[in-house]
Amino acid sequence: MHRLAPRAFLVLSLVPFLCGPAGAAGPERREARVDASFALQLDADGRIVSLQPVGRTAQGLDEVLRREVDDWTFEPGRIDGRGVPTETTLNLTLAAGRAGDDDVALRIVDASTGPRVARTVPPRYPSRALRAGESGEVLLQVAIDTDGRATEVALAQSNTTPSLEQAAIAAVRQWTFQPERVDGRPIAARIVLPLRFCITGRPCRRLPLAKGGGDSDHPRLVGAPTVRIVRPGGTG
Repeated sequence: MHRLAPRAFLVLSLVPFLCGPAGAAGPERREARVDASFALQLDADGRIVSLQPVGRTAQGLDEVLRREVDDWTFEPGRIDGRGVPTETTLNLTLAAGRAGDDDVALRIVDASTGPRVARTVPPRYPSRALRAGESGEVLLQVAIDTDGRATEVALAQSNTTPSLEQAAIAAVRQWTFQPERVDGRPIAARIVLPLRFCITGRPCRRLPLAKGGGDSDHPRLVGAPTVRIVRPGGTG
């Protein structure tokens, strides 16, 4: 995974991203984090051919973010040392803060490329764990083959109980994924995938973002990315 330094603010009318009411001061004006993913197609020179939103969070952001990422340099996948057309998923973490009564300022604080989730099966919340009020987050490392199947699912980190860990593993074994494609050929990969078990009205402990980041719609690649992102004026 390749990360970017914080970028300049973008001003949008996206008030629902924020927690506090308009005009609020103090702690209510803190930034909220938003994850959004985009299906990214590059030509052999790394130019953007298509940038399409994936999931509800990204809807309406594609045109604005397209203008923001147009000046980024993408290095596509290579075959025999030569760049070729590449399909990947661009995962962005945005920080949203108020820029006025009706506007929200967004800045890109993290960017990565890799495969994405295509189909999920919701984890089954064990009834005994639910009655006991057990909650928390499970971080899984998943191996994906070229058909998008989860061939290995292993526990990487957890702050919850074994029953919830096993429920997460059992569910993800049934998931399918959209692999990256280099010159039309799907690429096997390993990803880190967080799943949270929360009970309405009760605190839900989370693992540190640095260990996983995002949510189950925005997995993070383990190892070197197929597509490298180079920020403007920088080397990577």
